[in-house]
Amino acid sequence: HQVLWKDKESRWVLPLRDPYTLELLGWQEKSQGGQTRVFMNRPAGLKKSTTFFGVQHMIKERVIVVESPLDVVKLVSLNISGSVAALGAMVSAPQIKLLRRSEVVVAAFDNPSFDPSGKKASEQILEIARKFGFELKFFNYRNPNTKDIGDMSEADIIFGLENAKDMIFGEKAFFV
Repeated sequence: HQVLWKDKESRWVLPLRDPYTLELLGWQEKSQGGQTRVFMNRPAGLKKSTTFFGVQHMIKERVIVVESPLDVVKLVSLNISGSVAALGAMVSAPQIKLLRRSEVVVAAFDNPSFDPSGKKASEQILEIARKFGFELKFFNYRNPNTKDIGDMSEADIIFGLENAKDMIFGEKAFFV
């Protein structure tokens, strides 16, 4: 995924690619830890809502949508392919168009039982899936106190994917 680390500033550099040509659009810099989190998009005015982090690795069979690029990196480190990061808790209209490239979408936003923005994102993507008729499943957070994939063990991540709940259950699908 060509992620870089800027040691001096303690920041991740996360490249963003055009979803059609895969050319570099720019990058997001994200601070690691500390009291204040920093997110800077480069160049200024970069429209991150037109793509996903990791868009070049989407696969037809299944796409796993997370909020943070670092969650994508964790999934890849576990040999789990086909994940992308929305770079936030909401999915834009251009991103929805990209999701429709895959047969199944697994929403793995931050745990809706733990994080209000994860709950809102799950509600949003549920409405969109119903409107556009794509197959949607929700990652199964069996531990309601786990914030996101980055905080989980490999066993919990595999469980969450293998036991993803179908959108037919509505809001019950994304609550433990």
